[in-house]
Amino acid sequence: MLLIALSCAWITGILLGTKLSLYPLWLAVSLLPLPFIFVFRRRKKLLITISLLILAVLGGIIRYQSNLPVVNENYVQFL
Repeated sequence: MLLIALSCAWITGILLGTKLSLYPLWLAVSLLPLPFIFVFRRRKKLLITISLLILAVLGGIIRYQSNLPVVNENYVQFL
């Protein structure tokens, strides 16, 4: 079940990558649930799963953004 959720999060990240650009702050947001592991010990697995899903979304965004072509004055697309 976790693999299906991670796959859906990855695909969601790719779809969000078409609409959004990646900000470095998002990486910090993905790690935000991890300190709560020490506070909510019974929900440890849930917090780790949420962090992994957020990281998968960010990975999809990064993957999409890294495959965009660079268009500058040396390319025909620039014209």
